[in-house]
Amino acid sequence: QNSVALTYEVGTAIEPVTLPAAGEGRGTPPYSYTLTPALPAGLTFDEATRTISGTPLVAAPATEYTYTVTDAANASIALPPFTIEVQASDAPTGGLMYEVGTAIEPMTLPDDSALQLGGGTPPYTLSVSGLPAGVSYDEATRTISGTPSEAGVATVTITVTDANGASAPLPPLTIEVMLPPLDAPDALVAEDYKGADGQGDQGGFLLLSWDLSDDHDTLDGYRIFREIPSMNNEMVPWAMVDAVPGVETGRAVVATLDNVSTRWAIAAERDGRTTHGAAKAAFVSAENPYELMAETMTASMEAAQAGDAPVFAALLPQALAFAQGAAPRLQSVEGVVQQSEVTVTEEAVRAIDDIPPLPVPWLSALDAPNDEGGRVALTWTPSPSDLILRGVAGAIGPAPFESVLGVHGYSIYCRAEGDDEFVLIGQVARGATSFVDESAFNGVRYTYQVRPFDLDNETAAIVERKAMAVRNIALDSEGRAIFGLFGADDRVGFDDFFILADLFGLTAEDDGFDPAFDLAPSEAIDFDDFFILADNFGRSTAAAGKIVPMLAGLNADARMYLDARTAMPIVGEDFVLDVRLADFAAIKGYGLQVQYEADKLEFVEVLTDQPLGGSALAAPQVLSEEGGVLALVAHGDVVSDGEVALSLVFRPTTEIENTVIEITDNQTYDSAFGFNRLALPAPVQVQTRPEVFSLANNYPNPFNPATTIKYALPQAADVQLSVYNVLGQPVRTLVAEHQNAGRYVVEWDATNDSGHSLSSGMYFYRLEAGGDFLETKKMLLLK
Repeated sequence: QNSVALTYEVGTAIEPVTLPAAGEGRGTPPYSYTLTPALPAGLTFDEATRTISGTPLVAAPATEYTYTVTDAANASIALPPFTIEVQASDAPTGGLMYEVGTAIEPMTLPDDSALQLGGGTPPYTLSVSGLPAGVSYDEATRTISGTPSEAGVATVTITVTDANGASAPLPPLTIEVMLPPLDAPDALVAEDYKGADGQGDQGGFLLLSWDLSDDHDTLDGYRIFREIPSMNNEMVPWAMVDAVPGVETGRAVVATLDNVSTRWAIAAERDGRTTHGAAKAAFVSAENPYELMAETMTASMEAAQAGDAPVFAALLPQALAFAQGAAPRLQSVEGVVQQSEVTVTEEAVRAIDDIPPLPVPWLSALDAPNDEGGRVALTWTPSPSDLILRGVAGAIGPAPFESVLGVHGYSIYCRAEGDDEFVLIGQVARGATSFVDESAFNGVRYTYQVRPFDLDNETAAIVERKAMAVRNIALDSEGRAIFGLFGADDRVGFDDFFILADLFGLTAEDDGFDPAFDLAPSEAIDFDDFFILADNFGRSTAAAGKIVPMLAGLNADARMYLDARTAMPIVGEDFVLDVRLADFAAIKGYGLQVQYEADKLEFVEVLTDQPLGGSALAAPQVLSEEGGVLALVAHGDVVSDGEVALSLVFRPTTEIENTVIEITDNQTYDSAFGFNRLALPAPVQVQTRPEVFSLANNYPNPFNPATTIKYALPQAADVQLSVYNVLGQPVRTLVAEHQNAGRYVVEWDATNDSGHSLSSGMYFYRLEAGGDFLETKKMLLLK
């Protein structure tokens, strides 16, 4: 080692230095090695291994050392020198640690040559004081040796006296003697505590089980640690439990103060403990309720009895500080605390609340009032468990029971009509009894549930309520209020009637009654509300609300038919049109809109012998009738087979050559609250029976190339309609047959019976009917 300077510090063991061996092929082995001058006190040179090692005891100035190799022929060679300097330490010399009952390795103090470096006149005398019990100093050999018998920390003073009686102390030497290590528990298992009866508890407690330390009978107890994720998974002292005599397995119930999954650890401990009082003062104010816990840490220990029943571990101040949101920190300990190695659980475990809250006993779901829709208001009676429940007595504090929250909050679930699953739409804290669903669509029927939950359980609902968001504030384009707009569109129509009809007959005392549908406020949904809806039928809003397509119903394959019983009614006499519904799956309600010419026809009534059950709206009702537009509705029990029929009675008010009655809109409503519009049936043509035989003027006239001729028969008759030229010769027979009463139209294309075109000129057409009627008219063909 060429030109190397080695610097060390008093009291700190040096890294061993191995000096080089003799080079191969040089000199005659064996070799011997010497190092001069003497090394600083505390350092030694082992010639066999050529190693410098040890712990410097006194400061020494930089000194040059010569390393000499001598072979068997006594030939020597000195290798390049190096220096060693020992610097004083700011702290007392330390780092010497021994164990009670184990002999220490003898330590030789410096000889005169080393001491002379510090001054004075040799020979020197050394005196040593303050050695641990069981350890002694041999002045003759200047050696400290022995077997420590007591644990503790000793500060050893070494005094050097020279030949003239002058004396001076060497730097002090600290020796720590520890008790032999305690045997740690072999295994630790953490699991959820199930309560004294094993049926479960309200959570917040774990049951720890461990193999006892071999030193169990001499222990003060076991210290329990918890891994805190927010503190980089540091193991924080959490609780303390006595070493209960007479047990075969250690078992303790520990309060977790939360339900976070963490790992746990345990260590055996004796000969002193952390002072609970001092630590408590550092973490807990007098006003804080956790002080009650800290003041009674001994309560659970006093409850510990012989046997295998678990005892309750006393929480330490660090756990209480954590519960308050403070960062736990270790408290310094006066005296000696002997602790074994820490045994850690293999997996993270958390406390589980095994007892679910009791369900909500009552629930109301109503449209939120005075809005433009889209909101449903829920109110409920709290779960009977929504209070502070009794926990495990003495587990934390001195109270006869510990506070455990039976309910941590409420989950609100919703299912739209037609959906299979409930969906979570919100949560509120414990103690809450209301919630507003702001996500509802107008005209959609929802089913709601409120389920209480704690840290580990959510209780199924035993009650559920249906509700629908509707527009309580709706205006038309002129700013006038619209009433009865319940459905998903912006027009008061059949769907709104069906919605109202579903609630028809309910009073304020009934479940399902919603004031939003009580249009004529009377605390009942009755005909007064029906009439208000009828007055608003067909009206539309100026602005759209939250709209979704109506729920598709079950009757997509249903058909509607329209037929006339009477071929040609007489003016002033009633006639009937039959409406039939067929091929449906399930009908609970229906609506149809009928259009006719009000200046020719008068609607008389609607009849049926097939009502939808016996409810007030089971027979068809006139919802509106204005300007030749008639709306009819019915709602009742579900019909799932056969046909549903009704009859529309009309009366002609004047002669009618040709008009139509047609169904322009319809809708069915089924048991699943779905809607279907059906294909519209063909219109029915209507004409009244003629009162007399008549022949009308042809048109156009003059004509080219064709003209139309009309005639009327009040009764069935043999009819002949012929065309003649100016010479009275027949040129074309247009009709020659027996015909029923009615009005007829014939077109002539100016050809003869042979199909040849006729020339321009005057022609005559003559109608003969029933043997008594004969009339002739003329027409002009111009080409």
